[in-house]
Amino acid sequence: MIVPVLLCGCSSQDRSFSKSDMYFDTIVSIEIFGTSKEEADSLLEECMLICDHYEMLWEKNLNTSDISKINHSRSNKVTVDPDTVKLVSKALSYSEQTNGKFDVTIAPVSKLWDFHDVSPVIPDDQKLKEACSHVDYHCITIDTNDDSITLSDPDAAIDVGSIAKGFVADRVAEYLETQSITGAIINMGGDIRLMGSKPDGELFNIGIQDPFGSGSCTESVYLSDKAVATSGTYERCFIADGRRYHHILDTDTGYPVDTDIESVTVICDNAEDCDCLCTVCLIEGSQKALDIIEKTEDTEAVIILSDKTVLWSSGAQRFIRQQ
Repeated sequence: MIVPVLLCGCSSQDRSFSKSDMYFDTIVSIEIFGTSKEEADSLLEECMLICDHYEMLWEKNLNTSDISKINHSRSNKVTVDPDTVKLVSKALSYSEQTNGKFDVTIAPVSKLWDFHDVSPVIPDDQKLKEACSHVDYHCITIDTNDDSITLSDPDAAIDVGSIAKGFVADRVAEYLETQSITGAIINMGGDIRLMGSKPDGELFNIGIQDPFGSGSCTESVYLSDKAVATSGTYERCFIADGRRYHHILDTDTGYPVDTDIESVTVICDNAEDCDCLCTVCLIEGSQKALDIIEKTEDTEAVIILSDKTVLWSSGAQRFIRQQ
């Protein structure tokens, strides 16, 4: 996901403290307000320990992680952390809502694409077809009685990249809500959870980046105690033979999904749902995306189309001020 521009600077008399580190293959940055430096240092360290805990649980390339154990289980039942059950259950709910267009078992396909490579290549068509044959969320069985997950297809695998950062942002927020601070910005590589307000009592101001490369913000949203996430087809992509290949993949073909959306920003009460809904909206396209947002309680969106048209959900305008 892209990193929305944070426009919430404080005056010299205001005090804020922040800490950043790399987790989940992205920069995690947490800024807190309304406390002493000594207390802030302790709180920020604990926040990073929370991030570290979940990265150890869900890093797919770590042999001891829950995700790695599930993906190498060869259809055997795997006992996992209760939070892994919660995470996969939430992802499954979106898989069901979209009839598999959003599918947590996309891993056999996504591992064939390397958008971080200096010279990325298009995967072999036959390999993509074979991988797609193992993408089916119906193969997942979750048993909450013993916190276990089973994949009935031995070649299936799960990828929680479209939901994990939002889940962790919410857990960090839950921790900070128990502490004596006045506000916080939890930024998990573009999945942002906001708590309270700035020291002057003003709302946090989050800029939505122009997806067409101007380097500026096309809109600003003013928020308090909300989550906001932005995702776009332009952020992780490459050009080959005159065509752009982006990271939002079609579960039927294995190729990037055909969508009229360039960027989508979702605003709701928790970062986990924001994270999933961004991907769902991109997959579904603008008209169905707006319908989904309108039917989802306490959720709004700003959608920028490939032709530069900007669409707002019916309640989004109350958060927006033109730049």
